[in-house]
Amino acid sequence: MRTLMMTAAAALLISATAQAQDKAAPLTPAKAPAEATKATDPLLEQKRQLSGELKSTLGTTDDLLVKVSTTLKTATGVDVEKYNKIASGLKEISSQLTGQLDAVNGATEANSKDIFGKAQETITASRKQLDGFQIDLGPETK
Repeated sequence: MRTLMMTAAAALLISATAQAQDKAAPLTPAKAPAEATKATDPLLEQKRQLSGELKSTLGTTDDLLVKVSTTLKTATGVDVEKYNKIASGLKEISSQLTGQLDAVNGATEANSKDIFGKAQETITASRKQLDGFQIDLGPETK
């Protein structure tokens, strides 16, 4: 009898707490932050676009580095030197892209034109080199 009374009292307290929480929660939808409703800044848009391209190219570089490292495990003789050169080139591209990504993210209105131009050149040159490395590595096998 005593346990039944304790259980009933605990259940009553739990349900009362749950009801109080339900009543306290407002049913109004969340408002969008003021920053999100402002017109987008052209400089910020350019930063986002270039940053996205740099990250995409960096992702491709990382994928090729993984492919080279797995290929190096089974490579022998002259192939080892070839794949080491490719890995070295990929690491250099990765370093350049990371540097440009940092520069683009830190660009101001005053220096943005030069930084964005350099970043675009780096992206174009990197993609050209990556295409060459992909040809050297051969078709992807799964």
